[in-house]
This record gives sequence, C-alpha cells and structure tokens, in this order.
Amino acid sequence: MRRILCILALAAIVLISTVAAAPVLPAEFYGSVYLNDNPAPAGTVIVGKINGEQRGEITTTTAGAYGGPGNYEPRLMVSPTEEEVNAGNARVTFFVGGVQASQIVPFKSGNSEKLDLLANSKAFDTSVAMVTTTKKAGAGPLSVVFLAVSIIAVLCILGLTDYTRKRR
Repeated sequence: MRRILCILALAAIVLISTVAAAPVLPAEFYGSVYLNDNPAPAGTVIVGKINGEQRGEITTTTAGAYGGPGNYEPRLMVSPTEEEVNAGNARVTFFVGGVQASQIVPFKSGNSEKLDLLANSKAFDTSVAMVTTTKKAGAGPLSVVFLAVSIIAVLCILGLTDYTRKRR
C-alpha cells in the first residue's frame, strides 16, 4: 500500500511539474473607429501591435465601427507573447488602415474593453524634414539637400487665403 502511495505521489509531482504556465489570455477591443475625421469605411483593417509586432487584426464590416459588445460579436483580439507580458510593459498600439491611431493602452490579459479609435494621416505636422543624398556625377560628388518646412507652407496658404478675401 505504501508503495502505491509513493508511486501516485511521484506521478502527481511529475504531472504538476510538466504543466506549462497558463497561456496569456488575449485582450479584446471594440468600438467606433474614425480615419481622417470620418467614420472608417467598411473593409478597413485595424491592427493591434505590441512592441511594433502585429498581435491582432480585425476588418470592419460596418462603417465607423469595429467589433461589438455582444457575446458572439467579433472583437479585435490582441495576444502578446509570454515574454512581452513578463517584461511588464506591454502596450497596445492601434493602426487603422495603416495609420497609427492616437490611442495606446496597456495590455490587460483577459480584458474586453470598448475603445474608440481615432487615426488621422492629415495631422498638422510642424516638424522640419531634412533629407540629404550624395550621388557621384562627373568628377565630384553632387549633394542634394531637400529642406521642407510644413509650417511655412501652411502660413503661405493661409496668407494667400486672407489676401484673396481682402481683394473681394
């Protein structure tokens, strides 16, 4: 009898030690979705990324909405790797039709949440872009420097609009 108990105890220890950690449950998202200040059209792909890697995707079937709150409605399921969760700083970044949304949320395993997404590829950009290329042409290198300052372009357009209003 003692031998059977030892065998059962040993078997239980082996079984318990071979059980891997429970898998990470995905986070689920649904809500309204806007692209460039308009409801995203049906067929728009929404992607959830963690650390720049795609971890979930859903395609809209209704303009301006993705997924739904009902038990049997689809949702954007974002599933990180175990390493991303163990690192403790998994954050979900959303992309609507390839454009990054302004919403970034911490990953919460097993959470189902309504999250309205806003993505705007036409956002006002005040940055300065400097592109330098070097190309061999003839005897020496030819450097082409391109400098674009979007704020100057916007001010020129606004100034032109104001000028045409005053002439009327």
